[in-house]
Amino acid sequence: MRHQNRRQSVVVTGSSTGIGKAIALELDARGFQVFAVQAITDSLRLELAPFGIDVTIVDPGAIESALWEKGRAQKKAILDAAPQELMDLYAPLIEIGRQLGENPRDILPASRVAKEVVHALSSSKPKTRYLVGPGAKKAAKLARMPVWLRDWLISRFMSSGIQDSGRAASPRFGVKNEATNA
Repeated sequence: MRHQNRRQSVVVTGSSTGIGKAIALELDARGFQVFAVQAITDSLRLELAPFGIDVTIVDPGAIESALWEKGRAQKKAILDAAPQELMDLYAPLIEIGRQLGENPRDILPASRVAKEVVHALSSSKPKTRYLVGPGAKKAAKLARMPVWLRDWLISRFMSSGIQDSGRAASPRFGVKNEATNA
């Protein structure tokens, strides 16, 4: 009987979201953690390749889970404990974050992500990265943009909430600062 050399696979999932590709609004700490997971995954892929082990990352968008409610509760507790001065300073961004958290888009059922994990594990030639759902695909497109364009788009999105609240936005990305007439 001839020995068949079947490649082994490692799949990293659940910790890599589209956030890791383009840190944005109120997600910086989560984005840092996800960047780290992606860096470790990339490193493992290179280190384990000579041993015939494929390392794949499943990159889901938002997944339907109880974490949404838990996150809202934690955010409320943090905001309730924050000094008023801080709340006033960050009010526009807090409001945008609240709206995004209350009305998340493109939420996937966990079964959709599980299906991709099973596919990655059972494939004889798994992809390096599986983007699951529209949220992850949108984030990947955003991440491929030139940094100046990505910054400008995110700034425009963020400044729309700031301008709506009567605060002046930063002139850095071409948004007029009404407070200084810049």
